[in-house]
Amino acid sequence: MEDRLADNEEAFTAPNFFQEVMEALRRAVREGRTTNEDVQAWLGVLDSYNIQPIDINPVAGCPTWLIAESLNLSAYDAGYIAVAKAKGLALWTRDRAVSNKAPRIAVKVFREGAFFSSIQQSTNPSIQFTGSTGKTAACRR
Repeated sequence: MEDRLADNEEAFTAPNFFQEVMEALRRAVREGRTTNEDVQAWLGVLDSYNIQPIDINPVAGCPTWLIAESLNLSAYDAGYIAVAKAKGLALWTRDRAVSNKAPRIAVKVFREGAFFSSIQQSTNPSIQFTGSTGKTAACRR
């Protein structure tokens, strides 16, 4: 996945993806599992990728809400499923609830591999990407 992103492949994600990444990294710095310098370098790499957040406005009756309700998931998790479904992409996740429930609304799930594996070891193993043919979508956990 990292090679595909480094080759400027377009990726899509939920609108809260970057905040979730930064929060996981802030927590890792506070807990002494990584340094601010390493985080800044990693964020620079993240910025070099062509990752596009997908807006969920208007929110009334939006797919994220409907998916959260129908699958009994958090709005955070449902947002990633909604992006994958809207773009017709598969989802790559290690989150058991997401991987078990996404197929209920015809979203294919990849459960293997790790994205940004080096940073995951020192921070939060919850941020991962999902892949498909030619394009990617992001997922949490």
